Order: sequence, then C-alpha cells, then structure tokens
Amino acid sequence: MPFSFKGRLKRLSYFIQQIAYSIIIGIFIVVVDGTEVSGLMLLLIPVFLIMLFSLHVRRLHDIGKSGYYSFLVLIPIFGLFYGLYLIFKPGQITANAYGNP
Repeated sequence: MPFSFKGRLKRLSYFIQQIAYSIIIGIFIVVVDGTEVSGLMLLLIPVFLIMLFSLHVRRLHDIGKSGYYSFLVLIPIFGLFYGLYLIFKPGQITANAYGNP
C-alpha cells in the first residue's frame, strides 16, 4: 500500500518505511545526478515523494488527525520537529474515523 492514503500506520512501520524511502531517494540522487539518465530521476523522485506523503497521511490517521496536517512537515525547522513528533506519538488504541488499530 505505498500509494494508499487510507488507513492507519503504526510508529515502527512509519519509521522503517520512511528511512527506506529516504535512502532510496538519496541513492537515486547520488547515482543518477549528472548523467544522461537524469530524466529517469525526474520520473522516480516524485513517485517516492508521493509515497513519503502517503506515509505521513496514514501516520496522522493513526493518531486521529486529518491528513492535511502532513503539509506541516514542509515548514522548515518546524517540519523536522513535527516529523519526530509523528515518530514518537503513540497511536490511538481504539478505532477512530480512519479505521481500526
């Protein structure tokens, strides 16, 4: 479900997937940058950014917040702390408007 914006995502899954997608994006930037394959990079980087965005939305659903709060991650400095908040904030134990735990 890397492109799904529905459902909930636990803290550990969020953290592991975010690290994995970030590493893959970093590898693409390092390997493809400056070569004739940079058109491929222009296609793949947005795909991985959408996948990261869906992670934020599903993690926010787990703590009972709307996915629109994921735009807060784009604010410099604040976004870093908000990302850490999403990693450490426990999800709701009971079912919420976004699904069962």
